[in-house]
Amino acid sequence: MKKRIFALTAILISLAAVLSLAFTGGKTGVSAYTSKPYDEILTYSITVDPNSDGTLNMQYYFKWRVLRVDADEPFTWVQIGVANKHYDILDFYGDGVQSAKKYNGGGSSRVRLDFLTARKKDEEFEFGFTIKQKKLATNSDGYPYYEFNNGWFDDIPVAEFRLLWRADGVEAFYPASEKSDYNYYVYSKPLAQGEKVQFRVEYAYGYMTLSRDALRPRNLLWLWILIAVVGFAALIFVIKAASSQGYGFNSGFYGHYHRVIYPERYYSSGGGGGGGGGCACACACACACAGGGRAGCSKKDFISYVELKEILRAASRGVDAGGLFVPGADENSTEFGERE
Repeated sequence: MKKRIFALTAILISLAAVLSLAFTGGKTGVSAYTSKPYDEILTYSITVDPNSDGTLNMQYYFKWRVLRVDADEPFTWVQIGVANKHYDILDFYGDGVQSAKKYNGGGSSRVRLDFLTARKKDEEFEFGFTIKQKKLATNSDGYPYYEFNNGWFDDIPVAEFRLLWRADGVEAFYPASEKSDYNYYVYSKPLAQGEKVQFRVEYAYGYMTLSRDALRPRNLLWLWILIAVVGFAALIFVIKAASSQGYGFNSGFYGHYHRVIYPERYYSSGGGGGGGGGCACACACACACAGGGRAGCSKKDFISYVELKEILRAASRGVDAGGLFVPGADENSTEFGERE
């Protein structure tokens, strides 16, 4: 009985954590900001040119300085967070950039850039890419507007961040920004580790006709809440039914698995169940469901959606969930191109 109470408690805690991931877009990783960052971003700019259908051409530019490099983890790639997963890579450029790939998963959308050679300590270099961003616009009774956060870096300070947004048709821009002589609103400030800015750009009535590609998907939070409530009620019903029929958590009631016993630990194997993607970067990198990072840095103080699912599955069997393997994000990648 005590085992069942413990397992039920673990399930409830894990369920709450999974719901938290669902409602926050997966951005619940614990971030330990470091006083000795591996890098400094000297310049980070995003230039936005809206298209006539409401989609956005967004050019990202970086001037990057390497402060530290680990011998066993060379700096060979970076990942940059973008607004959402609905985008196409149009171009990429920069010092030694070989390829650009899409990485979507675990509530985070990123562009990965691979370099021809590993970056060295104290090296400064420039790179960038251009994407066509979709599903970011909202139509409010004929008034188009956009809301989004810039991609951010949990472990890297930014000396100068700039957002440039073409001013044609814009009625309001938040945070308040100056309009330049070359017809762009310009927002500029330094960013601390993990800092991001919420932007809102409002257009005149009927200025543009938003296409299907441009419109943000409807908010289905209410549906997730309904599914969670129904699922939780079903879970309680199944647990009560199993208890009344004399089934235990390790009896085979949940998938006909068998127990494998070792001298110092045990686990349950077999039985079916599903897999899934999560916020797992290609190595122990700095992105962690946030905005971006690079190879060669340590990021281990967060738990992924994949881990939570495994903990939930293990808890239902009364099994210790320690030592879990978290798959990488390569299965979620789409390569744009490669340059020799």
